[in-house]
Amino acid sequence: MDRFQEFLTNFHHQLSDALTVPINIKLPKDVQRVIIAGMGGSGIAGDVLASLLYDEKIPVTVCKDYRLPGWVDAKTLVFCISYSGNTQETLSSFSDAQKKKAHVVVIASGGKIRDFCMEYRIPHIAVPHDYPPRCALAYLLIPMLRILEQYGYLKKKVQEVQDAIEIVSQPTLRLKAEQLSQKIGDKTPVIYTSPRLAAAGLRWKQEFNENAKVHAVYNTFPELCHNELMGYSHGHGSLYVFILRDESDTAQVQKQMSVTKEIIKSKGYEVMEINMKGPSQLVKILTAIHLGDWLSYYHALAHKVDPYPVDLIEQLKKR
Repeated sequence: MDRFQEFLTNFHHQLSDALTVPINIKLPKDVQRVIIAGMGGSGIAGDVLASLLYDEKIPVTVCKDYRLPGWVDAKTLVFCISYSGNTQETLSSFSDAQKKKAHVVVIASGGKIRDFCMEYRIPHIAVPHDYPPRCALAYLLIPMLRILEQYGYLKKKVQEVQDAIEIVSQPTLRLKAEQLSQKIGDKTPVIYTSPRLAAAGLRWKQEFNENAKVHAVYNTFPELCHNELMGYSHGHGSLYVFILRDESDTAQVQKQMSVTKEIIKSKGYEVMEINMKGPSQLVKILTAIHLGDWLSYYHALAHKVDPYPVDLIEQLKKR
């Protein structure tokens, strides 16, 4: 078993372990909004959190930039997530959050941001190191869920994590991913979801990029029906389309998905529908993510690509 495969195989253990990461965070009682600052494999935890809070009353925003929006203030909870602790954009947002007097919580495995936290006594959650950031999702997401549940902004998320652990530990997702990888071949994967599974769709794209080193397309219903659908007009391009369905999607979105599938197929493209089911939204998102992680891994192996290194990203950081 190669090291990257080991990370994927142990995802359920990471989820379980993340429930035991020490957390000693005190939040103010007047938090009115949440923003998550993070990039890439760290930032995806923010996208998952935003998807989970889609139907909640507290506003949640994901920031993937060098500075935070102008509305961030002392009543904003800012999660700064940088697995390495050295991500330039997140370090800059961290500084910006302090200037805006926001309440800051940092999640990192080390690096400069941890040193700043220790120096200025800013709340910091230390997570295990020696993972590629994209393989540390459990450690970056679960602490946020635990904190928000502890202060009443979320309910029953810890139990939902337990439900997800049981499901992702089963070998069925891995076997399904291996079968799906054989269908893609040399085609460019296209991933469509509803807003409820948006984080999973984005994660699929990112994992195809980093693991298989290929381009991938990602979009959401209903927006894609007002623009991207026209790209199929002439049947050009070698694409394989995935539609991730959520049983909780609205009737309007479900109908759009069905009609869109018919239109795309009529233009000569292959479309694969995948129905995500589960007792909670968290379970469905984590299940979809784990399936996509395995799929990108097998796609890499099929093309004799090492999924572990991200040389171009490292080259960019150095320059």
